[in-house]
Amino acid sequence: ILKFIQNKYKDHTIVLDIEIVDQGADNYEQRKLRKEFYILNGFMESGYGVTIYGVKYEVLKNKKAFTQKEWCKLSRRLTFGIVRFKLYPIN
Repeated sequence: ILKFIQNKYKDHTIVLDIEIVDQGADNYEQRKLRKEFYILNGFMESGYGVTIYGVKYEVLKNKKAFTQKEWCKLSRRLTFGIVRFKLYPIN
């Protein structure tokens, strides 16, 4: 499915967010494996995170070009009711 989406939208940057890989999390191994799966399938770290309803996520991307400005434009287009996003750099 990921390859299909990336081929169909090859001229677009595809972003997704995953729970931050936190060693203190109950599902640490699951989070770690999830991130490894996406990395193996062509995604990379964007250097940004987002908090949604108090949960911290890391934003992954499939292409090198992806800016905070692009994220803000994308988040305005998404329909998540009254949820507000704040993108922040991950150290």
